[in-house]
Amino acid sequence: MAWKLGKKPSPPVGAEQPKVEVTPVNGFFRGNEQLISGWAIDSRDLESRRDIDVFVNGNRIGSARADRFDPLVQSHHGGDGHFAFAFYYAGEIGGSPLEASAKDIATKTKLKSKQPTVTKATREGPPLTITGLAVGKAVELRGRIGAYPWLKDMSLELWDGDTRVVSSIPLTPVNEGEGTFSAQLKGEAAERLLNEDLLVALPGLKEAGLAVTLEKLTLRAAVARHDNGLRVSLRGKFDQSGPIAAVVRFKNEGRKTVERELDMSGRVAVVSLPPEFVDGQTEIEVVIAGAPVRTRIESPVLGDPQFRTLGRDGARWEASEGASVEQGFFAFPDQLAEDHELSGYTAHVSVPAAEEPLRLWQTAMELPANTDEVAAGGFVRASRKSTIALRLRDDEGVVAETSAIAKTSDSWALLQLDLKGSRDIVGKPVFEFEASGKKLSDLEVALTNSAEPENAASEEPEANMLANPGMLEWPHGAGVRQNSGGAVACTNWRVRNRKSRTPTYTRAVIQPSSGSIGLAVAAGEVPSYLRIEADFAVNDIDDQLLELRFGAGSPPAARQMLARSKEATPQFAVIDRVYVIRRSRLLSADAYSERDEVVTTFARKVPIRQDIEQFTFLAAPIEEGEEPELEEGQSLELTYHLAFDFRHPTAVALFDVEVVSKGDVEGDSEKAPLKVEDRNIELQIETLVTTAHWRGPTPVRLATEENSSEPQPLKWNANASREPVTIVIPVFNALDETLACLESINGASTVPVLIKVVDDASDQTVREALHAYATGKPWITVHSFPQNRGYTYAADFGIRGARTEWAVLLNSDTIVTRGWLEGMLDCARSDPRIGLVGPLSNAASYQSVPELYDATNKWKVNRLPPGVTVEMVADIVRRVSTRAHPHVPLLNGFCTMMKTSIFNEIGGLNPVAFPVGYGEENDMCLRASKAGVKLAVADDVYVYHVKSASFGNARREGLTKAGNEALKKLHPDVDIPALTAKFRDTPALVSVRDRVAAEMAKLHSPRSPEAAKEAAAFKPAAKSARSAKPQLQRA
Repeated sequence: MAWKLGKKPSPPVGAEQPKVEVTPVNGFFRGNEQLISGWAIDSRDLESRRDIDVFVNGNRIGSARADRFDPLVQSHHGGDGHFAFAFYYAGEIGGSPLEASAKDIATKTKLKSKQPTVTKATREGPPLTITGLAVGKAVELRGRIGAYPWLKDMSLELWDGDTRVVSSIPLTPVNEGEGTFSAQLKGEAAERLLNEDLLVALPGLKEAGLAVTLEKLTLRAAVARHDNGLRVSLRGKFDQSGPIAAVVRFKNEGRKTVERELDMSGRVAVVSLPPEFVDGQTEIEVVIAGAPVRTRIESPVLGDPQFRTLGRDGARWEASEGASVEQGFFAFPDQLAEDHELSGYTAHVSVPAAEEPLRLWQTAMELPANTDEVAAGGFVRASRKSTIALRLRDDEGVVAETSAIAKTSDSWALLQLDLKGSRDIVGKPVFEFEASGKKLSDLEVALTNSAEPENAASEEPEANMLANPGMLEWPHGAGVRQNSGGAVACTNWRVRNRKSRTPTYTRAVIQPSSGSIGLAVAAGEVPSYLRIEADFAVNDIDDQLLELRFGAGSPPAARQMLARSKEATPQFAVIDRVYVIRRSRLLSADAYSERDEVVTTFARKVPIRQDIEQFTFLAAPIEEGEEPELEEGQSLELTYHLAFDFRHPTAVALFDVEVVSKGDVEGDSEKAPLKVEDRNIELQIETLVTTAHWRGPTPVRLATEENSSEPQPLKWNANASREPVTIVIPVFNALDETLACLESINGASTVPVLIKVVDDASDQTVREALHAYATGKPWITVHSFPQNRGYTYAADFGIRGARTEWAVLLNSDTIVTRGWLEGMLDCARSDPRIGLVGPLSNAASYQSVPELYDATNKWKVNRLPPGVTVEMVADIVRRVSTRAHPHVPLLNGFCTMMKTSIFNEIGGLNPVAFPVGYGEENDMCLRASKAGVKLAVADDVYVYHVKSASFGNARREGLTKAGNEALKKLHPDVDIPALTAKFRDTPALVSVRDRVAAEMAKLHSPRSPEAAKEAAAFKPAAKSARSAKPQLQRA
């Protein structure tokens, strides 16, 4: 049979006609910003699920399974409605829309679409960020939606690996414009979230590899014996959104179940053990908001695992003969402490010269019948290279043992003793640490898994020494009252605004989270001082160590009281001083005299934020005063009063104020003054107990040089900040400036710091000097590169390694001033959206004061005139600042505090485009802004910038030009001149520059031609700064 070219042959007559296969698969998709979503269905098999390939501009970007529920598809096509799919496009999108397409993988059927385009999202930042876990009546996730369309019915999904285990968790918008939301989880969703390591995503994010891990959000319960019952405590990183109701379930071997309801709002509660249940044979489950949580049974094997009673009578720990054992300095990194549940103190065993091994041991309180459940461990180090062992022994010898080598005095060895498979205990069990080596003098131990929950219940509640502490009695009513001069706010509580001509307002307020009643006070004018005073219920408080606890904040109920007056509502509040007054009243038939004496101080300069924050302070014991000689007919009355003093207009509320006794002071409190060479150690003496000389709770007095003109350093107070701040200082040679910078940090802040010096291959002498300086200072580490990597790489390396919430990138040629970290942290906390903060300076482009430009329109370096110190300028800045904390588009990189999580999310610094700096901070700021992060200036903080001349002017200009070109290539969509003009003209910065200039001019009144010339340098320039050409900043 012949075939003609180009024609399809016809089948023979009578042959079977071929079947035309018509696919039953059909579907639809659409693009919504960067989300591609749709549905696909097989009309012949409604139980099947279709796999869809997704394309953009003809390129396959991934696949998605069409198995999500869509009620609209169900109403049209029947079945169970699980036919929808979603895929998020994470690639770059320019100004023009991209073309999307989708097809069924098995049948190659293309899905139809009326809107097949992908466009750039209207919001910026990561498509999904989970910001926290909250627990109350329900389990709640909180987060933010960035570059993802805000859909009508938004929902979250939970994934276990590649399996979607929970879908359609509804979202409740908090602020739709900013993309913030909350999502309540119930039933199975809450249970799986609290007990499994899951991923969370919006539809289409998991398919694109953008699901969010929840490993840092934890909630777990710990159960331990407490008298005849159990102590239940909640632990982990979570917020409290309201009262926490819990249920504890007990199951015995007969599978009988008994439930006990608990109020866990304080995170700790005690429950009785049902009589028919036997310890060790009972299963215990803790249920929060209807969801069981991970529960750990803790056996009280060792007493005082945090070494809180060392050196006192009845201490459970014993040491080698002739050795002293004291509480040591706890300085473990946050992540390590969290991973191993480290807290409290370390135990420090020391001898003059040990011939025998150093030992620390304790006879165990009790061991459970099944020793497989027992695990003991700790971090141990010794003064020299040694072998360190941890063992359990009994009357017959060693039951179990483990050991490790400690190479240097700075290296901690982790020992973990596992008793699985060990023999039965005979007699008394003893846990023992032992260090063996030549000429050992010190052994230090920190126990793992020793953390106690906050607010742990004590066996005997401590009595509050204040009268009417709960503020339950209000003789003049609990509403808003106007007071002139002094007045009684509530029973035993008084308010006095000395010399004020305007009213001071008081009222009762209720704290929503706890239901506590508090006292709110607002004053728009404070000419002398504003004092809130409370009466002690007892007067026998001499020679006792006092602890003060209170909650304070500036809630709307306090600030709104000033709305009726003409006074402006203050933007911040600071308690100038908290102290105890002894009031002596000399009485007679015809005369009366009164005298107040400050007998002890709890704290000074306590910053108060809008949210209620808890504070705890210790005060030195009160010494018995000298009583005057009384004449006939005279009598003396002594009373004690707690006082809160304010020196500025304020709106504040106080809650749950308690003063408790921590016991009588034993022994001679008049210890010899100490003179310590290192100022950072000096600042910690009042809160640390580290040598035999410092035993006991009495704070040590410091020797001070009389008639010293140097400002006294701030006292270290561990309560000023719960979290330390990492300070990263990149260094390349410039040793003198670097050491001056490090010295300025010592004593400049009450915030604990971890200093990381990144040495970018400096000269050998510089490197040795840096390591020598850090020796003996556990808060300072030096990282040295073998070869020079460039400033940006060194800075990025330092911040990426930070384990604290906040880190400061600080130039090595800076001098910080008193309170600098407190001020920057206050600025950061003024708005939760703030992620980067910078201070004012003498040389920091648009953050400079008092002048921006010199006579040649170059950036001005405002040098200090003769007789003016850095601290003097810092005091001026603090005094004239309005603390507006203005938001700005850019920040100078000489000193920038940043939230480490945001730094990592936006990709850190770019050492490729900016190897030696000159633009790297602007690039980071722009990427942060695009991610929805706010930048702010702490306009009450001053950091001096020496501006070293490491580069000549020609090279500096060349590097600046190269940095500007790189910045334009990376951010072609940004109008940089417009941003710099906005930065320059920020009203709060213009205002503070003018006020600083005026104050600086007053420092040097022109008494001579030379002085006049000097003063003129600090007057506002005749040429307005606004008329100058905007310039890109650089550090």
